[in-house]
Amino acid sequence: MSKKIRASAIITRRDKILVVKSRYSSGKEIFLLPGGKVEDYESMENAVIREVKEETNLDIAISNVVAYTEYIDKHKEKDVLEIIHSGKILHGKETHLNDPSDKKHVVGLEWMTYEELCKKEFYPKDALKHIKIILTI
Repeated sequence: MSKKIRASAIITRRDKILVVKSRYSSGKEIFLLPGGKVEDYESMENAVIREVKEETNLDIAISNVVAYTEYIDKHKEKDVLEIIHSGKILHGKETHLNDPSDKKHVVGLEWMTYEELCKKEFYPKDALKHIKIILTI
C-alpha cells in the first residue's frame, strides 16, 4: 500500500464548513475537506492553495496548520497522511470546477453545519473535533 500526502483546508462561512462531495465507482458518496495531493517539490501551503483553487475556484489564504491525521482510503488502497490547515477566503465564488468527463470522483461542493457533517460519511473523521473548535472561535 502506498503512502499519499494530502493537504486540505477548513474553510468556514458563518456556521458552515465547505466540503467536497466525492463519488467512487461503487456509487458510494463521501465528503472531504477541499484539498489534495502534494506534488513533488511543492510546499504544503502551496499545495492546499492550489488544490482549493482547482476544486472550488476560491482564492484562499492559509493561517496555520490545525491538525494532521492518518487514515486508510479503502477505495484507493492508500495510506493517507492529511495535513489540515485553517483557510480564509480572499475572493471568488465557489464553483465546482472538475469536468465530469474527466472521470474524477469529485461531484460537487456543499456548505454544511457541523451537525450535518457529523451525519455524513466524512473523511478524515479526526478532523471533526478540529472543525468544531474552529467554529466556536
